[in-house]
Amino acid sequence: ARLRQFAEERLADGGTIGVLWFGGEPLSAFLHVGDDPVRDVKAARDIGLTTVWVNRYGNAWPTDLEPADLEVSDIAALARRLMA
Repeated sequence: ARLRQFAEERLADGGTIGVLWFGGEPLSAFLHVGDDPVRDVKAARDIGLTTVWVNRYGNAWPTDLEPADLEVSDIAALARRLMA
């Protein structure tokens, strides 16, 4: 229900969404990777996904938001972290 509501809201705002879901797996088992604290990290967390913030420019995280589960400087750093 939360995923459907999220999708409808994003599409209504002119946004796009991509969803890959394997039946039976909880959403928390999936990793959402994005560079926008609100549109990516908060939105993904709101539907129960584990989140990664790609912070390419060393920006400060917004103080009014719960931080991402993981912060990396680029996708290569994420790959190294996942392979470790």
